[in-house]
Amino acid sequence: MTNNKRELADIIKEAREKKGISQRELARQIGVGNNTIARLENGERKSTNALTLKKMANVLNLDLRELMTIAGFSKEDIETTIDPEMEEYMARQNTYKKLFSSYFASNDITNTKWFKSQSKNDQKTIKAAIKDYFK
Repeated sequence: MTNNKRELADIIKEAREKKGISQRELARQIGVGNNTIARLENGERKSTNALTLKKMANVLNLDLRELMTIAGFSKEDIETTIDPEMEEYMARQNTYKKLFSSYFASNDITNTKWFKSQSKNDQKTIKAAIKDYFK
């Protein structure tokens, strides 16, 4: 394992533990599989894609430029990822998530005609997806 892998692994693990969240919770918040976080923290994986690192930096309050540099991204890739338009996009996505969360908290989708018209299996899948998305 290279020093960069270890350094990235240590930074992520330390920040996650400091924030008091599990690997599973971090994975859920940034939209990746649990094994992605485990492999990053164990140094089995040197990097992940820029968007995942960006989400991770936001959740863990880490410096994205530093994470991307350690992960081996080029200066051009780093500048493109840190682009203000991308920042605005991510902020909008977080706003939408909060709005939808608020809507689903106050409006029970299971009482809608549309939901009742779905198969029992689809209803179960829809409920699970909504629950998982808004944890």
